[in-house]
Amino acid sequence: MKAKYILMIDFFASFYQNLAAQKTYKIEFSHNRVFNQPIVGMQNYEWQARLFFNDSLMLYYLLPINQKKDKYSKGDVVGENLIHHGVFFNKNEKTIYDEVAWPEKNNYLLKRPFIDSLNWILVNQTKKICSYNCKMAYSVDKNSDTIMVWYSEELGQNYGPSYFFSLPGVVLEAVDQRYAMHYYAKKVESTDKTLVFPKNHNGIKAFSQNKDKNKENEGNFFIKKKNVN
Repeated sequence: MKAKYILMIDFFASFYQNLAAQKTYKIEFSHNRVFNQPIVGMQNYEWQARLFFNDSLMLYYLLPINQKKDKYSKGDVVGENLIHHGVFFNKNEKTIYDEVAWPEKNNYLLKRPFIDSLNWILVNQTKKICSYNCKMAYSVDKNSDTIMVWYSEELGQNYGPSYFFSLPGVVLEAVDQRYAMHYYAKKVESTDKTLVFPKNHNGIKAFSQNKDKNKENEGNFFIKKKNVN
């Protein structure tokens, strides 16, 4: 009888543990920079990128140019080691961590609070991306440059590539006129991999310590407008 109760306890413990487990998604992105006309010192390029997210964490990172090898393609854990140009977002803390993993042995995180100041204009236009229903939104900065995105509420979160974290859904496509950038989701899937906050690094710095004011002000110059139906 005692063994039976132990089995029942183990069963319910396992059941509730599974309920509490966070479901992780993986999105494969095409991350492009495209100029209509040649610009001195600038060139077009296409990177492959990955976005992993669960209820509380998100990681977006680029694969090396012209390579399809993914650092996290093997193993059960994602995020433990830093990736240069990776962006980690802790939703519960509302904090962004930019990963610096170059030059070699210079691994550290740049920390800053996330400020929702893009002043998105939600538009009643829809389309499908990777079989997900998406809605359109855009934002206009003081120079009249525009960010246009398509987001899906069906994925249950509000993450996205780069720093697009504040919409009512997950961003599956974005066109950023400021930097001639185009992000486009090619594949969306749930995964058995576990997303964790980086453990292997040489410390966490505030952006002010790194004297990088550009990203401190990311998205702080956008015009407030009413939503469009």
